[in-house]
Amino acid sequence: RRHRGTEGDVAYDRKRKKEEKKAEKAMKRLRRENREKNFPWLMKKEEEAGEEEEENKVPRKKRGWKTRLQSQFGDVDVADLVPESAALDPSAPHWKLLRETIIDLQEEAKQDMIPSWAFQVERDGRKVAKGPVLASCIKSRMKEKTTKQDASPFNEQDLGFRNFSMFLESANNLGIACSRRDARNRGNTWVDLKEHEERLPEEAEMLQKSAEGGEKKLVLVAGQAHSRSARYKA
Repeated sequence: RRHRGTEGDVAYDRKRKKEEKKAEKAMKRLRRENREKNFPWLMKKEEEAGEEEEENKVPRKKRGWKTRLQSQFGDVDVADLVPESAALDPSAPHWKLLRETIIDLQEEAKQDMIPSWAFQVERDGRKVAKGPVLASCIKSRMKEKTTKQDASPFNEQDLGFRNFSMFLESANNLGIACSRRDARNRGNTWVDLKEHEERLPEEAEMLQKSAEGGEKKLVLVAGQAHSRSARYKA
């Protein structure tokens, strides 16, 4: 066994480090006092530089869960990223096309016409689409539909959206397609739109009540009740 207080002993090392730190602090204080006494102009210069540095400091990035968009673009509203145009009119044809596509896919899922990996089975046995896997599926279906209707294939960039996930996020914010966060598959689970539409009046009423009470509750837009980003923004 080592003797207490010899080099390499844990307690001794800890004590030595503490004393070294103390001595270093004392030296810094002495140097500063010396500078203040003999070089006041230098001190003034240093202080000014420090203030400037404080102003230019970049705020530390907040951690925690965020929507894909928020991590990409910071705390911004989706509406700010999309041009104010017909793209955000809920009655525009591309939203109608999106809703039809999602409803078709959900119907197919119920009849087991879509491979099970694209969906997640809910507890009561209802199949609901998985967000990330399904986004590309929805996009290709929308392209197919437009080509069948002899129109130019669907392209979200023509509408002014940077990418398809932004298109879907805007749909969610407008209450056109309703999705909710799902911890298990770390994506958005698309809620059955037909069922969701039946609940819309109730949600609008909740929204009204919370607005009257002056409280910010979890519902922002009627179609956003299940969205965690809605709660975050509220």
